[in-house]
Amino acid sequence: MLQTVLLLVAVVQVCHGAACVDSNVQTCLQALEPVARNLNRTAIPGDTTLSVQVNVTFDAEKKDISICCKDYSYPAKTFNLNPLSSDLALAADTFTMPAVEFKSDGTLMVCHGAACVDSNVQTCLQALEPVARNLNRTAIPGDTTLSVQVNVTFDAEKKDISICCKDYSYPAKTFSLNPLSSDLALAADTFTMPAVEFKSDGTLMGKYYTLLMVDPDVPFPTYGTDARPLQHWLIINMMDGNITSGHTVNGYRGPRPPNQSPHYYFYLLYEQQSLMDNNTPFKYNGSCSSTCLFDVSAFRTENNLTLVGLNWMVSANDAYVNNSYVQSGSRTPKDVCQWTPGYADPCPTSTAAILLSKTVLCILIMSLAAAVINI
Repeated sequence: MLQTVLLLVAVVQVCHGAACVDSNVQTCLQALEPVARNLNRTAIPGDTTLSVQVNVTFDAEKKDISICCKDYSYPAKTFNLNPLSSDLALAADTFTMPAVEFKSDGTLMVCHGAACVDSNVQTCLQALEPVARNLNRTAIPGDTTLSVQVNVTFDAEKKDISICCKDYSYPAKTFSLNPLSSDLALAADTFTMPAVEFKSDGTLMGKYYTLLMVDPDVPFPTYGTDARPLQHWLIINMMDGNITSGHTVNGYRGPRPPNQSPHYYFYLLYEQQSLMDNNTPFKYNGSCSSTCLFDVSAFRTENNLTLVGLNWMVSANDAYVNNSYVQSGSRTPKDVCQWTPGYADPCPTSTAAILLSKTVLCILIMSLAAAVINI
């Protein structure tokens, strides 16, 4: 009898919902793999080998619905998906976003946002290096080996903007850049200076650092190119990795892409061999301003700088950018709004406004007619 119970327990401990009861995730995944392959779905290659368990949990609220001459009631419930079960998952119970958890017998601690979950920074950097090199950017040498993690965190305020015949609202949010994500960083959310933190498995003490932010995707070659990008931020002589200890050559300027193509914005951290003269960076600017056509390669090599940390974001033109151009007087509404659907100069009057104006006009005419009759 005891042997039967133990066997039953062993079977139960394969999969319970989407989460294993025991700690051996691989036991669950080995049971799931052949079933997944036999579904013969394009999204699941025939040689799929799973290493991470995906637990999906729904917390469904009670719903009462009247439709098709009938009343329906769906009770509140909390449940995990079980791919090995033949039960249907009701749409009513899975309509809202679930909680998703990942579980592995190995490690999942590669990168979470721009900050590692574990203390081994090198794990994060090793995941970032090949992606950075494959971008094929002049600012990132092909032999780059990173040793410092650059965490960039924005604390964006709520913004309400009216531009191009439309109203836009950007909610307040706090977020860290994740260079391994495909998400765009809105210019509206990255317009003000972020908090920047450096993290290393080694030591940052006793060394000077330079932080440089550039946009190599400027659409006007007189202002910036991949080889000589537009400079958005430059701080030199940061001691011990403390950004507040450095000398600010050029203050932070948020993204303002004037065209519809997404722009990369790189945050480059260099280790200096010695203290740098405050005027040295100006030698590498183009003639147009103190920020345009910055010669990144010459700046790095001639000052013996080593790229040790890196982060980036991809941003695109949005309503906030267009509004900033109009407010500064550098561009006209017609110029910045030409790509916006529904834009016209002047802005079209809404149907509600037309009806309201007609109603007001009718009331005025009727009032005038009544006054004439009374006369």
